[in-house]
Amino acid sequence: TDLEEFYAYSNTFTGILPTEIAKWTGIRIFSLDKNEIKGTLPTELGTWKELEEFSVNDNLFSGTLPTQFGQLSALKYLDLRANVLIGTLPTELGRLHALSTVDVSNNSFTGTLP
Repeated sequence: TDLEEFYAYSNTFTGILPTEIAKWTGIRIFSLDKNEIKGTLPTELGTWKELEEFSVNDNLFSGTLPTQFGQLSALKYLDLRANVLIGTLPTELGRLHALSTVDVSNNSFTGTLP
């Protein structure tokens, strides 16, 4: 639970992202780029109050971006590019005042920007 930084990019990890990682309450940086992780992004990740960087580009994540991501008040960098995400971006993202970089390219998001 004391983990602050997690980097696991450019591997061949497969499977889904387990909801148990939400117990990493002190996590500030989470990077799982360029793997083969599938499934949805767990809503439980909205409990990561210290999270500043979240990057999961070039995976196989599907479904929608949980509205709980709008609770990540310390989030500065969000990289979701090159997955198979759909739906609209949660309006809650518009309330994240620390957020300075968002990359959602190469997904299938629709609707308006928050």
